[in-house]
Amino acid sequence: NQTKPFETILNAPDNSIFFPAESSLSSQKTKIIATSWSNNWRKGFDVYQYLDQNLDFKRFEFSFVGNSPIEFKNIRHLSPLKSKDLGDELRKHHAFITASIDDPCSNSLIEAIHCGLIPLARSSGGHPQIVGKEGFLFQGNGDILKRLEDVAVKISKSSFSYKLPCIKEVGGMYVKFAEKVV
Repeated sequence: NQTKPFETILNAPDNSIFFPAESSLSSQKTKIIATSWSNNWRKGFDVYQYLDQNLDFKRFEFSFVGNSPIEFKNIRHLSPLKSKDLGDELRKHHAFITASIDDPCSNSLIEAIHCGLIPLARSSGGHPQIVGKEGFLFQGNGDILKRLEDVAVKISKSSFSYKLPCIKEVGGMYVKFAEKVV
């Protein structure tokens, strides 16, 4: 029984749109953002609803960009944005949260990391592999507030510089894998 070759290759965004801010963001509040084109509950709306009701909005500012089945009371909700505008909006924040369930390779998470945001992701699907050791994982509503505190501490102590491969590197990975298979 021969094992077939495999390799996980992440996506990469357009680096002319999704890139880090030129200077560090100063703010008295920790600014977090989430995005979703889909309003499916599996995109993490259980967690976003919980945060809308339980997050300390005196210390945190939370923006959500996209479509939502929830009418937020405390979270700032923006309609879906074109890619360039989304990149600009991401760079106005410190951290990105994704609470989606079983998402194999979240493009929104990858875009946020390319914009220099600290990732905080539900430990589900491909998130742990994308987030790596530099970001943060959470299980659900039971530990999300604690993990957001950890993110706030990291923001206050250092600048975030986790790098994912750019589109040129990803293309090279596909070529190498194809050569290995052939």
